[in-house]
Amino acid sequence: MASGTTTKFNATFENLPALPEEGRLSPVGTYMDISYPNFDLSNPLLAVAGLLPQGKIYIFGAGSSASPAEMTTSYTGSKIKSIALESLYYGCQTNLGQAAASLPVACTITATGYRNGAVVAVQEFQFTPTNKVKAPLAFGKFKSAFTNLQTVTYNQSPATGTEFLLDTIVGTKQT
Repeated sequence: MASGTTTKFNATFENLPALPEEGRLSPVGTYMDISYPNFDLSNPLLAVAGLLPQGKIYIFGAGSSASPAEMTTSYTGSKIKSIALESLYYGCQTNLGQAAASLPVACTITATGYRNGAVVAVQEFQFTPTNKVKAPLAFGKFKSAFTNLQTVTYNQSPATGTEFLLDTIVGTKQT
């Protein structure tokens, strides 16, 4: 990473407001000095099926979209020069909109890291649910290439009828 101050972050999303009912309508926005376009919060503990959060209440989720879900330091007013990612929890479930009965499904989540607008890291995370009704998120470690990045985009396959969920993203940020 470039010179400056390096600070560890553990993005659990626990202290962000989410809707009291099951839903993905509350945008994450900027959290811990990192912007999360096209990511929303969810309250999965009220759901009768689906993925179990790593944290206590909130899980970080994104549905399929023409615009990729991303975490970025490239926004107006940002003081963060770059990020390095270490680990995350992840999974996929059926995308039933506001229904409280999404089911865990197998998927591949692809993370793509960008430095100065160029792709410098790509990694796939394979998810296979351990239960067909309620399943825990899987733990994944990022490759060492996920350093000195300004943006990381996330996509899932299959893209239709599923959504991917992320929680407890750990890394460092450089100012």
